Amino acid sequence: MSKNSFKELAKDNQKNFEGKEKRIKENINHSIGFFHFIGDIIELFVPRVVQVFLGISGAKGPNKDAEEGGSRSSDSQDTPRYPNTLE
Repeated sequence: MSKNSFKELAKDNQKNFEGKEKRIKENINHSIGFFHFIGDIIELFVPRVVQVFLGISGAKGPNKDAEEGGSRSSDSQDTPRYPNTLE
């Protein structure tokens, strides 16, 4: 019976890959962690930077309360903001 060179090649590749598998997984996990960190930083600071520039320019930023359909200004007239203090 003749040797199957493709099976031998597959065995050699598998032996070479077994040592690298852990390192590849760690590299992928580190890359994902890095991009997650960068995404968190962008999510945290970009809205703040926009608010700073809007504050400097004197423009009004988006009103989150108006998007929800309710107006907090009418609610604050009925009840004090801090009920345990005198205003």
